[in-house]
Parts: sequence; structure tokens; C-alpha cells
Amino acid sequence: MTAGTQNTPPCPGRTWPERAIRLAIISAVVQAAVLALISTVTATPSHAEEVKVLSRQGALFVGEKATPLPPEQASIPAGERVRAGPELTRRTLEQALLEPPASSAALLVGPGRAVTLSTGASIQIVPGRKNVPDWTLSGAVHVLLESQEKEFLYTFSLGGIRLETSRAHLFYNGFAKPARLAVIEGRLRLTAPLPAAKPAGEGAPKPGPGESATAPMEAKAGDWLVFEDGLLVKGERTKRDEQIRRWSELPGFNRPGAYNRVGEAHPSDGKLSLLRYGELAELTGKAIPLMEGDEVRTHKSQEVLIKFDNRDRIKLFRNTTFHIQRHPGTRPRRTGLLFSLFGKIRALLVPRKASGEIRFETTTAVIGVKGTDFESIAATSGTEVSVVDGLLGVADPAGLGEVDVPAGMFTAVALGQLPTPPAPIPPARMERLRREAIPAESIRIESPQEEQVLRTASLAYAVIPPGAPVEVLLDGNPIAAPSGSPLPTLPDGTHRVTVKAAGLDEPAQTVTYILDTRPPAPAAGVNLAALTFNPPNPLVIQWQEPLESLEVKAGETVIPSELSPQGVQATLTPGAGLLKPGIPLPVRIRAVDRAGNEALLEGALILQPAQKPKPPEPATEKAEPEPPKSPPIGKGLRARYEHTLAGETGILLDRMYLVERGPFFETPGFGESSPPRPPAEDLYPQLPPYDAELLRMMDDPFFHRPAGEGP
Repeated sequence: MTAGTQNTPPCPGRTWPERAIRLAIISAVVQAAVLALISTVTATPSHAEEVKVLSRQGALFVGEKATPLPPEQASIPAGERVRAGPELTRRTLEQALLEPPASSAALLVGPGRAVTLSTGASIQIVPGRKNVPDWTLSGAVHVLLESQEKEFLYTFSLGGIRLETSRAHLFYNGFAKPARLAVIEGRLRLTAPLPAAKPAGEGAPKPGPGESATAPMEAKAGDWLVFEDGLLVKGERTKRDEQIRRWSELPGFNRPGAYNRVGEAHPSDGKLSLLRYGELAELTGKAIPLMEGDEVRTHKSQEVLIKFDNRDRIKLFRNTTFHIQRHPGTRPRRTGLLFSLFGKIRALLVPRKASGEIRFETTTAVIGVKGTDFESIAATSGTEVSVVDGLLGVADPAGLGEVDVPAGMFTAVALGQLPTPPAPIPPARMERLRREAIPAESIRIESPQEEQVLRTASLAYAVIPPGAPVEVLLDGNPIAAPSGSPLPTLPDGTHRVTVKAAGLDEPAQTVTYILDTRPPAPAAGVNLAALTFNPPNPLVIQWQEPLESLEVKAGETVIPSELSPQGVQATLTPGAGLLKPGIPLPVRIRAVDRAGNEALLEGALILQPAQKPKPPEPATEKAEPEPPKSPPIGKGLRARYEHTLAGETGILLDRMYLVERGPFFETPGFGESSPPRPPAEDLYPQLPPYDAELLRMMDDPFFHRPAGEGP
């Protein structure tokens, strides 16, 4: 190095200490990047965002409050405590061991990490330090860990002890006191510093050389580890451990595996034989979860319907082997489906864009499917494919001689030969294919809707699985109406359309709709030619049927109108100055009913001026009321009585008299008038007229009748 180079710093403006610091930072960043790159090989799997339910029997409880998990819920938030069935005490465990667990569950807690819980068992996984998850187990739990890639390690903490493994099947017996952990398959390494070991209990051997819990410990298949107060030693297997392990095993989950759920199998007799991760499992149930890699086998008198989670349906007939080689299931990655089969299947698949997305392999053929309804019969000597609906391609195992087989055609591929040209399906076989169709599971009519009023009706419905055959009935009569097609023209009125599974009564849905092709009209008695507007009252027009919209125009001026919620009444409010008294205003009325029928009508508005109110009279001082003059003789007794009473008191009749006088004068015998009697009959000439009349009345025989008699 020359003097010139010493005096010329590589970065102008920076001193040597600054350059040293900068180089140190760059070195640290590079070193961290290298370590991060190395750690990707043996990285600890990140904590799962949710736990997926692969299989369940009985009840599942979640959280510290043990909230029941609904049967339809297929995932659980990460970090929650999950328990299968009720908690078991020592006494209830003795009873439970006499029969298979009533409650159990298989859970996917991360890529390649599955656990199975027996009755009363629980698991909780939360993030720990340095991204090492903390596992808290209770009861009998099986842990199944499948290697993701070469030299990949699972690291987790159990009871404060750090465990590492690449692929293993572990069994945790939390019912034992102290708890015990068995390595059923694979190897286990304990790397965290541990306190000094202590004996595992009475009868357990002491740790030998190299088995101290303070040093890394290796455990292989068949080893048992005993935990107590954060201490660990190797122990021996007991009969009790083996009894609980066998009791808690969940059929079909006995080996480490990815356990990617793809659907469920519905065997006709409730029993299912399948090969899963190299072991033959005999399962029972109406809906048995299936995983990617499963190989389903049917016996000589059995059928199995496979319902994939992506709505594909495949029916297996007797003596059939069906292998799910590749299926994305619920995983987000896009990949093709690959199946292999031997025997007879019927497939109803959701349409795809390309034929290569779904492939079926047999001994003699390769079937590429875009999405269709077909039957395939595969034997050692050859394969026969019949297409009921859709389109598929068939080639030999090497992909040669591919032919496109459309609906209504079939082809055959013999061993060592190319596919035959497509030929029409014989009528007898087509009839059998219709009888053996995969039935609809649910039907939903999207159009028309219930009680909908329509001018023209079209039928739209959704079926699961898509493409399942259905029957359509219109007013009880069968019709041919695929989804999206118009319904036949019918008279106005109420009609009923039913969509049901072909050949079955259920599932089915029925919708009633109203057909209306007549334009709307005003109600009877409404004269559009003379609509009288009497301000400030609004102008109301009644209609024969509900309207959807109404527009009233006088020339280019829109008159505000408002429909009632029922649509049969319209309120018009013409603006001030639009109408002139006595001069009809022509209007155009556009009415549209709820079926879409339109009516264009002519009318006229007539303004009826409101009467001016009379001005109020000026207020004057109240004068004293003068006593009423005596009515002439000949008026009714009632009028004279009221007049006399008012004259004697100088006031009007009081409230009581006003209330009671009505019933009093309704008594039979009190007429509204009493003509004067002849003077010859006047027995009291010297008395005032009123008094004389009263005495004459008292002499009337009516007042001398016995009580209770009528007039």
C-alpha cells in the first residue's frame, strides 16, 4: 500500500472509525442473513393460525370455559384449549376403558402435525420463546409428526422440556401419575438444559450413564419417558400404559402423516376399509373423513359415495379400489387431481377449464376430465368409459391415441391397444346409467321467488352436486326446463313450480308465483278525466292492483306523487299556480305494476277553490241573561217545566238536571206536546196555568197504577 492510497479514503468525507463501524454493520447483516438461510433447513414450524378438525366423534369443547364446538365448525383459533368429551376422573376412567372412547377427535395443528384426543383429553398450543411452541397436554394424546423435507426438525416444549424430532409418533399418557411419554415411532431428542434427574417412581430404573436429564437425551421407538415436576428420566412400559394407549388410538390415525382432509366417505353399510399411510384401517360411521393418499376398498356387496369438499362426487361400486393420489383438499395451492382406480365408478365432477386438471388412471387407460358425468369400468384386460354429460379425453397409459368422448358416447381401451373411436351408448346401458346417477343432495330455487308477481317467468335453480339430475313439475305436471330457461306461458293467476331429485321425493323445493300480464287500471269509480283537487286536501287515486311506480305529467311538468306501502293508493300534490279554477288541466299518467306491466293513461285535473272562512264577530261584553218568557199554553209539559224552573231560579238548568232529565222524560206518558183541554174540564180555574196543568196531570189514572205495571 502506497502513501497515496493511505491518504485517499475509499469513501470521501468519512474517517477511518466511521468506515470501520460501517464495515462491522455490513458484516453483522451478512452474518445474520447466512444464519437465517441456514436456519431455513432446520427451522421450527411457525405457530399455526388455526387448528383444523380432521375427524370428530362426540363433543368437542374449546377455551377455558369449555364452550361446546358446533358440529359444523371445522377450525379452532390457535392458542385455544381443545378437549374431547367430558373430563375423566380415575373412577370414570376405569369404566371408560371397558369400551372404545365415546368422544375423540383428530386435529391438524400445523403442516405435517396432527394430534388425536381420546375422551377427556385436551391440548393447548401457544407460542413460546424463540418461536418454540409450548404444548400443554392432558389425558391420552397421540402426536403424529410427518417430515416436511430433509433434515427438517419439529421443536416444541412439553412440561418445560424442549423436544426435537424430524418424524415421530408420540403417545402422552396424562392419566398416569406421573405423566408418561412414549415414542411409538421415530426418534426424539431432548436438547434443553434440564435439572438433575430423579427416579421415576417405585419400580422404575435409575438413569444410567449418559441418561442424565442435565445432558441431551435420545429416545427411540419403544422408549418411555417419565415427567414429574419438570424432571425427566427413562422408564419402563407397563401394562396400564399399553391398555390406555390401545384404548385411545383413533382408527386411521396410527402413523405419522400429513393428514390433508379432502372429503368424506358414505358407505352403504356404515363400514369402510381403507389403506392409510401403509396401514389397513377398518372404520365405521355414516360420514368418514378421507385424507389425501387414502385408498378406499369396497367389498362384494357394498357401495361407497365419496363427497369431496370441492363438491365433486364419486360413487364406488362393489369390488372397487379407489386411490386418492393427489388432491389439494382445503389447501390454497392450485394443483391437479389424480386418482387411480380398479373396478367400477360413477363420477359427477364440477366443470374445469382444462382437461388436465383431473386425471383418472387405470391399468390400460388415462382419462382426462374437464368436468362431466361419466362411468368408468376398469379391469386388468381393459377400460370402458361412458359419458352421460360433458366431455372427456381418453388415451392409453402412455398418453397416445387420445380421443374426445362427448355426451351420449363411449369408448374402450384394451390392454396394449389405443382407444376405440367413440360410439353411441346403447339404449339399455343409457337407461341403466340414468338409474345409477348420483342423486342431488340439496336443491335451491333462485327464480321465481315465493309469492313473486311476474309478467313472464323463468326458472333458475342450484343443485349440489352440480349436474345432478332433477325433475321439474309445473302445477303438478312434468316439464323439461333446465336452469335458466323460461317457463311455459300460462293464464294469469297463481302457479306452482317444483324442482326435485330425479326419481326421488327428496330433496325438493316448491315455489308459488303469480302471473300477471294485464296493465294496471284505476279502481272502479275513479274518473281520470275529472280528478278534482280541493286544496289543502291532497288528491288521492285508488288502483285495482299494487303499483311499482307512478308518473304524472302536465306537459313537461312532473306532478309529485307518492304511493302507499301497499301500492294501491297514489297521492298527488300539484304545485301552487299549476291549476286555475274552472279550467281542466290535461295530464298523462304512466303506471307500472309489480309484474312490470305498463299503462299509459290520459286524464285531467280540476281545481275546486276552497271556501273563504267567515270573519269572526267582534267580541262584546256579556250581558246578564234575561229570564225566558213563559211559553204559551199548548206547549209540551217538558218545555213549560224547564221554562218555569229557569224563570224561578234565574239561571239555566244545572248539570245534574241536564244529565238526568233525559231518562226522566223518556218515561211513558210524557208526550212532547199536550193540547189544552176545554174550559169545561178546567177544574182549577183560579190557579196559574202551569199549576193547574200539573194538578190535572196528577189526576191522570197513569199515576195511580200499581208499581211495576206498564202504561
